[in-house]
Amino acid sequence: FDVEVSNRVVRHFTNNLNFVPEDFIRVTFGDEDGSMIFSDEMGTDISKRIERCFLQGLEINGRSYKFLAYSSSQLKERSIWMVSCPTDDWSVIHIRRWMGDFSSIRSPSKYGARMGQCFSTTVKAESTEHSIYGRFY
Repeated sequence: FDVEVSNRVVRHFTNNLNFVPEDFIRVTFGDEDGSMIFSDEMGTDISKRIERCFLQGLEINGRSYKFLAYSSSQLKERSIWMVSCPTDDWSVIHIRRWMGDFSSIRSPSKYGARMGQCFSTTVKAESTEHSIYGRFY
């Protein structure tokens, strides 16, 4: 397991709503030894398992995780983000709507890239008072 650095989505939902960091997971598809699986190496069984993960989600330790989004760099690493919503008040659709209006984007790769920007690895920035440092022009 790798420790994930935070991103805008996880920070918002854990700081402002009834989510905990464990509600969000980044799933990486790979071989049993951790190496990448390439499309020409995948048989029908593996392809169907991955498809089932996208369409039906995953059950981990009694929690149901649903596919949420991916970024271009995560696809290169064979990774996706999944979420287990803690209450019925939230769903994958609600979270995606919060992320932005992507309805005008018709290209799947562009759609994924725009959504994926919300999952760019970031660290929280601290704000400062203007009076402490003055204004810069």
